[in-house]
Amino acid sequence: MPTKYGYEPKKWNDRGKERWRIRVGTKSNGTAEYLPCKDEAHAKREQKKLLAKQAGSRERVVQQPARAWRMIPEFIEEVLRVGKPSLSKTMLEFLILTAARSGEVRAMTWDEVDLTKAVWTVPASRMKTKVKHRVPLSVRAVEILTEQQSKANHPTLVFPSIGGKVPSDMILTKFLRDHNIISSEAGRTATAHGFRSSFRNWASENGYPRDYAERALAHTILNQVEAAYHTTDLLDQRRDMMKAWSNYVCGTEDHGNKVIHLNWRGSNGS
Repeated sequence: MPTKYGYEPKKWNDRGKERWRIRVGTKSNGTAEYLPCKDEAHAKREQKKLLAKQAGSRERVVQQPARAWRMIPEFIEEVLRVGKPSLSKTMLEFLILTAARSGEVRAMTWDEVDLTKAVWTVPASRMKTKVKHRVPLSVRAVEILTEQQSKANHPTLVFPSIGGKVPSDMILTKFLRDHNIISSEAGRTATAHGFRSSFRNWASENGYPRDYAERALAHTILNQVEAAYHTTDLLDQRRDMMKAWSNYVCGTEDHGNKVIHLNWRGSNGS
């Protein structure tokens, strides 16, 4: 059974000679990367290797309760942008914009940020995969960081707690529970980690290549054959995708060089 990614063996004609191949990745220029095979039997063997890891129960991912992606613009406008700004609101919006893990955002430091190039580089030591991860920052994401920088609340941490430490791993969970942010699963509150699934579903349903979305989420490539072909992080290609995601969830409209942002409404809240 072929996956959405396209591991299905394909036959093609090369100067009158029958050949087989399997798509295993995407090149830095956005074109498909193929694994050439001798014949159909060889192609099917390679396909079996590529799909093998997906069948292992030990490697199946338990999905966190996620907010439906079509409801995120409303969540940002009606919850995050209403009332008094707070650390939880700021971190949640940045987390959604970057599709990052909670821990990556909470412990984010200024030396990881290049505002000029609009890139956030998370070192391998802070990544679940133990591989350096570059995140292209949208206009709104840069705006959030600029606002944090102007507060000068901490010399190293981007989102310090009141006590000047990395915020607790429960701060975002508590916010979502307190505001009763329901996930797409009946009776379950959305989680901060679940916004990564929201992003993944949006990317898939809006036609973005699997490679782009998986790299944005910094997922580990379990299959060694596929991993061997992944030689670029597709930063430039992902930038356009993350810009579109930001425009969607934040309700922004890009008119040339003019970007219109939603404004905070009200003066009370948490």
